Amino acid sequence: MTLTKQADGSWTSDKPETVPSVEAGKDSTTIPQDKVKDGSEVSAKAKDPAGNESTPVKANAGNNAAAPDTTAPAKPTVEAKDNGSVEVTPPADADTKSVEVSYTDEAGTPKTATLTKGEDGTWTSNNPDVAVDP
Repeated sequence: MTLTKQADGSWTSDKPETVPSVEAGKDSTTIPQDKVKDGSEVSAKAKDPAGNESTPVKANAGNNAAAPDTTAPAKPTVEAKDNGSVEVTPPADADTKSVEVSYTDEAGTPKTATLTKGEDGTWTSNNPDVAVDP
């Protein structure tokens, strides 16, 4: 791809579908992320009307920003125990950071507990009635 400087100071591109022309007064152009392969080499050199060329400069294209995570984590497991308790096990997904547990207490009152995974991987509960087993 070649950008050519015009008399008015603008630049035209021989591949406008990849890099559009550059307005006068602008001093750079950007190859859009969907037009350059991640990690590939990109080089540029300048050329004057006499045909003299600068030394090429090179850089590797960066990686596209990660796509948003749209995958739900696995489901926690809920197991009723013979003694009347209920065991909730958070999913093992590395990116699961919290589990919300809803239940009804012995008095018939709806309750909620939020289990939160710390940076060290241990879980804590915001509800003192819901204990987290170590």
